[in-house]
Amino acid sequence: DRFISLHPADKSMPYVLYLKGLCYFERIDHVYLDQNPSKKTKKIFEELVKKFPNSIYSKDAKKKILIANDQLAAKEMENRILAARREGDSVGGIIECVSQPLPVGLGEPIFSSLDSDLSRLLFAIPAVKGVEFGSGFKSSKLTGSQNNDLFVFDDDKVITKTNNSGGILGGLSTGMPLITRLAFKPPSSIAKRQKTVNLDTKKLVDLRVMGRHDPCVLPRAVPIVEATVAIVLVDQALVGGFISHDLFMKRNEDRRE
Repeated sequence: DRFISLHPADKSMPYVLYLKGLCYFERIDHVYLDQNPSKKTKKIFEELVKKFPNSIYSKDAKKKILIANDQLAAKEMENRILAARREGDSVGGIIECVSQPLPVGLGEPIFSSLDSDLSRLLFAIPAVKGVEFGSGFKSSKLTGSQNNDLFVFDDDKVITKTNNSGGILGGLSTGMPLITRLAFKPPSSIAKRQKTVNLDTKKLVDLRVMGRHDPCVLPRAVPIVEATVAIVLVDQALVGGFISHDLFMKRNEDRRE
């Protein structure tokens, strides 16, 4: 249970908030991940979660090699980050977080919708400059018939053939995987010399930020994104009655003991 596993407040409800999360780099600078796990089938997704049960980048503090089910792209990403450091510069990128399975109905139709609550908290992460769900900004280039997710039966369960909505429709979870992407800007504190203004002399001067500064914040941001998404999902589940508040508090007390 990557995030949390609790019994539902209503015993007749078929759902338990049992989520598996996969958070990884989709892009570093101009280097893209070719084998994007969110585009894969549910079976492949499950295999990836088992393969990388704790995080999507290596725990080796010395190497910090990216793991993204595409080692070639991962190595290119790593090289681009190291090149930026050598140049005294920095790079940004995109983190994608996929969460499933979600019960149907997490969120609210207007106020405190699932996507608005997620966005509000995700934008509080430093360096985040954009948040999108599903097809996101790409949907602006599609027609309604192209972007609509058609409902079909999977045995007795209703699912959608595609997931352009990213698992959220009308502010509520659809039961499909929740797909969230965050755009991170390159860190502004860089060693490369740049121009700025001197307020005393009213002239342009050179500025060079000294000290240790990360050339890319994405390696540090992965667990923050995972935790932020988990907080919102658990909060929405508590508000919606999908999990018991008393049981939630007892679980936390047991963990502290």
